[in-house]
Amino acid sequence: MAEKDKKNHVPMEPSFLTVVMMLSGSAVGYLEAAGNKELENKRTENLELARFTIDLLGVLEEKTKGNLSEEDNQVLQKSLADLRLLYVRAAE
Repeated sequence: MAEKDKKNHVPMEPSFLTVVMMLSGSAVGYLEAAGNKELENKRTENLELARFTIDLLGVLEEKTKGNLSEEDNQVLQKSLADLRLLYVRAAE
């Protein structure tokens, strides 16, 4: 990283939302790869990885039920709903 970039770089704050965003981003990446015609031979593997990652978010949902702030809960619920819909569409 260049010196100028180092000065302007703000490290990510470890938080529950960071975990949700990282897992959500991974799931989206797997779903996009599953739909990529150039990676057709990896479609099943990518769908399985997407499903596993979405299921991990589901585990977080269950294990943190009643212990999240309203914002954390809303982000988690929206992420799960969006990812589940994307998965169903990708798996068709």
